[in-house]
Amino acid sequence: MCLNAKNIEPNIAEKDIICFKVLEENEDKNYPYRTPYKETLIEKEVINGTKGFIGEGDRNNKSFLFSRILVSEGYIHTFKNYAVAFSECKVLNEAGRKYGFKYRIFKCIIPVNTKYYEGFDNIMRPSYASEKIKFVKEMSNMEEKVKRCEYCGKEIEDSNDTGSLCYRCYMKEYYPEEQDL
Repeated sequence: MCLNAKNIEPNIAEKDIICFKVLEENEDKNYPYRTPYKETLIEKEVINGTKGFIGEGDRNNKSFLFSRILVSEGYIHTFKNYAVAFSECKVLNEAGRKYGFKYRIFKCIIPVNTKYYEGFDNIMRPSYASEKIKFVKEMSNMEEKVKRCEYCGKEIEDSNDTGSLCYRCYMKEYYPEEQDL
């Protein structure tokens, strides 16, 4: 998975940033999960939060597409909000059911002082690419919803499809040019 980054140089997390990671179940007890695209094995100490997960690969291996930078190797790709992770997990579970694959969503953090990029994945879903993440918990039955906007604190309706932001903050974040109309 590539990230179309908003900025050329990475940001440094000033506080822990909440994000969501989709993983495939694995039968090995020491490595109970793996990443769906690169199939990187994830140790159980990483899942239970006693060890951080650090991106592998050449962090300098970036390419440019028009005015955007594409970040792929050396960074861990996560989704910015739960709704997007839920959608990805649902699609992967439906596609993998025939082969016995099962996918789960994990709430994670990009720890303070970690280098990260913010942007969109290949199909324009809000995402991050960071040097490391820490797993917080598995989302129970993929049903847990964010109840308050991450930016303004306003209560979010259950039918909301903008993830962890209310509609107004979502539009400001992802479509700022339309706010001036």
